[in-house]
Parts: sequence; structure tokens; C-alpha cells
Amino acid sequence: MKSSFKFSNLCGTVYQGGNVVFSADGDSIYSPVGNRLSIFNLVRNTSTTLPFETRKPIARIALSPVNQAIVLVADQDGRALLINTLRRSLLAQMNFRQPLRDACFSPDGKHLAVTYGNQIKVWRTPSHLAREFAPFILHRTYTGHFDDVLSIRWTKNSR
Repeated sequence: MKSSFKFSNLCGTVYQGGNVVFSADGDSIYSPVGNRLSIFNLVRNTSTTLPFETRKPIARIALSPVNQAIVLVADQDGRALLINTLRRSLLAQMNFRQPLRDACFSPDGKHLAVTYGNQIKVWRTPSHLAREFAPFILHRTYTGHFDDVLSIRWTKNSR
């Protein structure tokens, strides 16, 4: 196994501070490069840049734990794209109207929690079994925090 990897555009001039996400098996890295998403396969030593771009540089990436092909990408203004990386298709667009501090899928993949400001909003994710008119449905809003919520983590039973 080759252990001397070099990322030329992971932290170069195009990289502007979004989070870097590892796949569940550890074979791939999802990295924001400007306003596009690049996937680096560490086993095959290849990189792929998806054909979608956000209006501003990517600030947040969330990877679905159930279906590794589903990725949520949000830019600095809070505009998000839900992408299927295998088919390279755009599944949904959403505007949160504020920059996201964190975004995280539940372990069962049924919910997506996002935080901006002092609120946490939990959304139901689209079902792969049926087509839906509104792919994201607001499940619940948690308010009452005195300061900005910076991070979200789920328990293993998705609560």
C-alpha cells in the first residue's frame, strides 16, 4: 500500500476552509475545492471533481452513513445541494438562508440535523423508495440556546 499521498488541491489556494470528510470505510476523502466537491480515492490513488458547483465556496459537507453516495454540500451563504455521487445527479436544493455551523445525518439516515445561529433544525431526508414533492420536510426545531450551536452529534440509536 502506498503511504506517501500528496494532495495538490486539498489545501492549496482554492481550499477555503470547509470541513474534510472521510468515507465510512476510510478509502475516500471528500474535500471542498472552491465551490466544487472533490473525492479522493486513497486506494486507487485517483481524484474526481463532481460537476456541480455552489454559488460561493463550500463551507460544510455531510455524508450519509447509510448510503455513502448521498452527500449534502452547503456553501457560505447556507445554500445546500443534496448530491448522489455515484450517479452524479443533483437530488435536491435547499436554502437555509444563513451560514451553517454544522450538518450531520442521523446514523439510520432518516434525518438531517443542521445548526445555524442558536437553533438546531432536524429535517426528514428523502426516501429512496418513493418520489417526493418536497424532499426535505422539517421535523423539529430546537431553540432556547443562549449562544451559537457549533457542533451536532447523534447517538447510535438516532436520537
